[in-house]
Amino acid sequence: LARSPYMICWSMKSLFVQAEDGIRDSWASRGLGDVYKRQVLVTLKFPVKPLVLENFLVVLKEALKDTRVYEGCETVQTFVERGTSAVFLVETWESAEHQQHYMGWRIETGLIGALDPYLDGEIDVHIFDPLAAV
Repeated sequence: LARSPYMICWSMKSLFVQAEDGIRDSWASRGLGDVYKRQVLVTLKFPVKPLVLENFLVVLKEALKDTRVYEGCETVQTFVERGTSAVFLVETWESAEHQQHYMGWRIETGLIGALDPYLDGEIDVHIFDPLAAV
């Protein structure tokens, strides 16, 4: 299988794209050309503290109202891992560029920082490109 030419590195304060060559750029400044023009699937794993899971889900439910109507967002599904309090979002976006703008907006408006007290670790973000030939 072909590997994506980039991976996402997320800290609670900023979002970076790290190319396989190790170059790190701010998410908003990375130019990957055609990679940004295709539909993408994005997964986010939130390691939520067990005692605040219900409160986190209330905050997330409210936040996802804006996500679902954000330009380029096609779908958002929420899952809770069995036996843990980890919350997963599975999103499809019209393009990586749309998702990039959305993530920049979420960081800029402070949602990512506001989620920090609920979390027991870093948010794990993965971006997948579709493989039509498989």
